[in-house]
Amino acid sequence: MRYHPAPMSRLQEQCPFCGRGASFEESEPDVPAACPECGARLPDDNSTGSAAPLPELPGFLLYEEAGRGGMGIVYRGTQRSTGRPVAVKILAAELASDPAFVQRFDREAEALAALAHPGIVWFLDRFEAGSSRVLVMEWVEGESLQRRLDTRRLGSSEIFTVTLELLDILSHAHARGVIHRDIKPHNILLTLGGTVKLTDFGLALLEGTPHAKRARITRSHANLGSSDYMAPEQRKDSRAVDARADLYGVGVVLYEMLTGELPVGRFAPPRERRVSTPEAVDAVVLRALEADPQRRFQTAAGMREALSLASGIYLVDRHSGPAQTDAGIPMVLVPAGACRMGGTGAGPEHEVRIGPFLIDVFPVTNEQYRRFVETTGHPEPRYWLDASQTDVPTHPQMPVVGVSWHDARAYAAWVGKRLPSEAEWERAARGGDSRRYPWGDEAEPARCNCRESGRGRICASGSVSGGTSPFGVEDMLGNVLEWTASLDASYPYSPEDGREDPLRAGKRVLRGGSWFSRFPELAVWNRYPELADTRMPNVGFRCARDDKPKS
Repeated sequence: MRYHPAPMSRLQEQCPFCGRGASFEESEPDVPAACPECGARLPDDNSTGSAAPLPELPGFLLYEEAGRGGMGIVYRGTQRSTGRPVAVKILAAELASDPAFVQRFDREAEALAALAHPGIVWFLDRFEAGSSRVLVMEWVEGESLQRRLDTRRLGSSEIFTVTLELLDILSHAHARGVIHRDIKPHNILLTLGGTVKLTDFGLALLEGTPHAKRARITRSHANLGSSDYMAPEQRKDSRAVDARADLYGVGVVLYEMLTGELPVGRFAPPRERRVSTPEAVDAVVLRALEADPQRRFQTAAGMREALSLASGIYLVDRHSGPAQTDAGIPMVLVPAGACRMGGTGAGPEHEVRIGPFLIDVFPVTNEQYRRFVETTGHPEPRYWLDASQTDVPTHPQMPVVGVSWHDARAYAAWVGKRLPSEAEWERAARGGDSRRYPWGDEAEPARCNCRESGRGRICASGSVSGGTSPFGVEDMLGNVLEWTASLDASYPYSPEDGREDPLRAGKRVLRGGSWFSRFPELAVWNRYPELADTRMPNVGFRCARDDKPKS
C-alpha cells in the first residue's frame, strides 16, 4: 500500500486501534507514524493526527484500508484469537441492499471454500456483522501484476514463470468446476516469496459444484468481467462460457506482458512487436487468443505444457516427491550440446559436450532457504543477522548468501536437485557460442548488479532486467557469486578427471561475480576458486538437475 508523505513527528498518547498507551514514533517521509505495540499506522489524510474511523468487527483488529474494488473495501487486520494476519473484505454499504451484488460477494466465498491450492488465497471465514457482509482471507504480502507492469518491463523468464503458475492454478480450479471469468493483471498477485496468487473470485462461475445453484447471478445475460481481457463468447453472455474463456484471458495477459500492449483488433504476433522470445511462443499466444473456443487450448494443463515446450521453462511438479519442498521454483531446460569454455585469464578456450539438464532461473532466495532451515534444523546462514542486507522477513526475494559449498549442496539434496558443474553453469550463461556476457559481447553494466551499476548492495532476484542468457536464465553475472559442484582444476575441463567428485578435498569453483565486483572482472568464463567451508556475504548458489520434470 502506498502512502503520502507523513509529518516528521506525530504523537498520540493512546493508540486508537489497540487502545494501549504508547506514543507514536517519528516517521520518515512516505512512512506514516506507527504504534510500537500493534503496528497500526495513522493515515496521512487526517490533519488532526487522529486515525480515520475503521469498522469494528468482533474477533478482529483492523489496522488500515488496504484497497478498494467494485465490490467493497479490503482491510489489513489480525484475527484476535490466533494472532493471524488477515485480509478482511467488507461489502460496500451502498451495495448490501442489491441482491445481485450480495450474490456476487457470497459467490467469492463459495469459490474460495471449494478450492485448496497454494496459488489461491486461503478462505478463512464468512459472516454478517450488523448490516455488513464480511469475508475473511489470508493476508498476502506482495503487489499486483498490474502494478509490476506499471513500474518496469518484465524479463522473458519471469513472464513465462508467471503464466505457467497461473495456468497451474487454473487447472486446479477448472478441475473443481470453478471458472474465474475475470483474469487480468489486477487480479494476479506477485507475492514477496516470488510466487503467484490468483485473487478476486467474485465473478466465478461454479458449474458442477454443490454451490452452483446458490452462486449463480440472477441477472440474465450480464456481461460480467473486464472487456479488455474478456473472451468473445463472454462478451455476448457471461454465463455461456466454460474454462476456455479463462484461457483466453491468460492469452491476453501473456501478450500484454510480452509486448506492453493489449491484443486489440488486428494485432501483430509478439515477435513482430520487437519482442525477443522463441518463435514457438507466438503459436501458443495466438492459439490462446483464437476467437473460436474450439480453436483454443481446451485445458489449462494443455496450454501449460505447450508454453513449457515453447519457452523451455518448467515448474517443479508441486505434487511429486521431494520436489514439493521447492514447489513453483522455475527451472529452464538447457538442451544437450557443445559448450565453449575458457577465455582471457581463465584458461585456454576449448569445447566440451554436455548432456541435457535443468537449471534454476534464479539463485536460491532467503525465503526458499528459510523453509530448508526450519524443516531440517540446518544452521542459519552466517549473514542473516545483518538485517540491512539479507534479513529473511524483510528481504525474502534476495538471494541467500553466507552459505558454504556444503550448505548449498545440502539444500540442493533436500529439494531433490544438485549443484551445477561449472561446465553446465557456463553453458547456461553463454549458450553455445563464445560470447563474453549472457546478453552478448557489449559491455553494459546496467544489465547486471555490479559495482558500476550504482546500487552498492545486493538486490532482489529478477530486479535487474536485460541480462537474460540465451536459454532464459537470469542474474548469472553480478549480484551474488554462485557455488558450482566442481573442484578447481586446470583446463581443459573433463568431468572424468575427478573434479566432480563431491568427496574429494580442495577448493570449489565460484562463478558469476557479485554486486561488489567491478564490471571489467565479469565474464561468463571467469572462475573464482574458494575453500568449500567459506561463508561470505556475496556468495550464494542456484540448483540444477538431470531429469526433466512433468509439465
